Amino acid sequence: PLGQSGSRGRMPDNLIGAVITKIGMPSAYHQVEGGGLAIEYIPPGAHEPKRVVFGFNEEGMWVDCLC
Repeated sequence: PLGQSGSRGRMPDNLIGAVITKIGMPSAYHQVEGGGLAIEYIPPGAHEPKRVVFGFNEEGMWVDCLC
Protein backbone atom coordinates (compact mmCIF):
# COMPACT_ATOMS: atom_id res chain seq x y z
CA PRO A 1 0.00 0.00 0.00
CA LEU A 2 1.13 3.52 -0.74
CA GLY A 3 2.90 5.12 2.18
CA GLN A 4 3.68 2.09 4.34
CA SER A 5 7.26 1.08 3.66
CA GLY A 6 9.74 3.75 4.76
CA SER A 7 7.07 6.42 4.48
CA ARG A 8 8.77 9.80 4.15
CA GLY A 9 5.93 11.94 2.86
CA ARG A 10 2.30 12.12 1.95
CA MET A 11 0.83 11.70 -1.49
CA PRO A 12 0.39 15.28 -2.75
CA ASP A 13 -3.31 16.24 -2.86
CA ASN A 14 -2.70 18.49 -5.86
CA LEU A 15 -1.56 15.55 -8.03
CA ILE A 16 -5.21 14.62 -8.60
CA GLY A 17 -6.48 16.59 -11.59
CA ALA A 18 -2.97 17.84 -12.45
CA VAL A 19 -1.44 17.93 -15.91
CA ILE A 20 1.34 15.32 -16.04
CA THR A 21 4.29 16.74 -18.00
CA LYS A 22 6.98 14.07 -17.46
CA ILE A 23 7.20 10.53 -16.09
CA GLY A 24 10.46 8.65 -15.67
CA MET A 25 13.31 7.64 -13.43
CA PRO A 26 14.68 10.23 -11.02
CA SER A 27 18.08 11.78 -11.65
CA ALA A 28 21.19 10.23 -10.13
CA TYR A 29 20.87 12.88 -7.40
CA HIS A 30 17.88 11.01 -5.97
CA GLN A 31 19.10 7.57 -4.91
CA VAL A 32 15.77 5.82 -4.44
CA GLU A 33 15.09 2.20 -3.52
CA GLY A 34 13.66 0.26 -6.46
CA GLY A 35 15.03 2.78 -8.95
CA GLY A 36 12.22 5.19 -8.18
CA LEU A 37 9.54 6.82 -10.27
CA ALA A 38 9.52 10.59 -10.83
CA ILE A 39 6.39 12.43 -11.95
CA GLU A 40 6.53 16.09 -12.93
CA TYR A 41 3.13 17.76 -12.92
CA ILE A 42 1.38 21.11 -12.96
CA PRO A 43 -1.30 21.29 -10.23
CA PRO A 44 -4.76 22.59 -11.14
CA GLY A 45 -4.72 26.39 -11.31
CA ALA A 46 -0.91 26.58 -11.15
CA HIS A 47 1.66 27.51 -13.78
CA GLU A 48 4.87 26.12 -12.28
CA PRO A 49 5.62 22.39 -12.36
CA LYS A 50 6.13 20.31 -9.23
CA ARG A 51 7.79 16.92 -8.88
CA VAL A 52 7.07 13.90 -6.72
CA VAL A 53 9.46 10.95 -6.49
CA PHE A 54 8.19 7.55 -5.38
CA GLY A 55 10.32 4.73 -3.98
CA PHE A 56 9.13 1.15 -4.01
CA ASN A 57 10.06 -2.40 -3.11
CA GLU A 58 8.28 -5.72 -2.56
CA GLU A 59 6.51 -4.29 0.51
CA GLY A 60 4.92 -1.28 -1.16
CA MET A 61 5.35 2.20 -2.56
CA TRP A 62 5.94 5.53 -0.79
CA VAL A 63 6.59 9.19 -1.45
CA ASP A 64 10.35 9.65 -1.23
CA CYS A 65 10.59 13.32 -2.16
CA LEU A 66 8.33 16.27 -2.94
CA CYS A 67 10.64 18.49 -4.95
